[in-house]
Amino acid sequence: MLRTISSKHVFKVLGFAILVVALIDLPSWIVEQQLVTGEMSISIGLTIQAVLAAAIAVGLYRFLRSEFQSARMSNGGLSEREVEVMNSILQGMTNKEIQESLFIEKSTLKSHINRIYRKLEVSNRQELILKYSKG
Repeated sequence: MLRTISSKHVFKVLGFAILVVALIDLPSWIVEQQLVTGEMSISIGLTIQAVLAAAIAVGLYRFLRSEFQSARMSNGGLSEREVEVMNSILQGMTNKEIQESLFIEKSTLKSHINRIYRKLEVSNRQELILKYSKG
């Protein structure tokens, strides 16, 4: 089977990033103390907060970009949908079963299959199964 990054994984990572940003939020006692000491310290506190949030956003972007790149490289350059089609083929599903399970038209499925064959340098379903099935 080929590796794919699901949207669930992406949302989990984004949820974690939002949680981290929320935890970085300055405690209220620091904000109150900064109000007493003047406007400059408030703006410094907010700048530190913005820098931390930006650093987390950049780190998250780099992580997701590298995950998508490594998934695509390990999948022979296939798109997420092509990976789904290929995994269905490797499970022994017929074209009709694949169409129904992925809710796609016959012509769309044929296009996906042809791109899979071209990208993975195979000429038919049997060759694909021999080359990529486990076991």
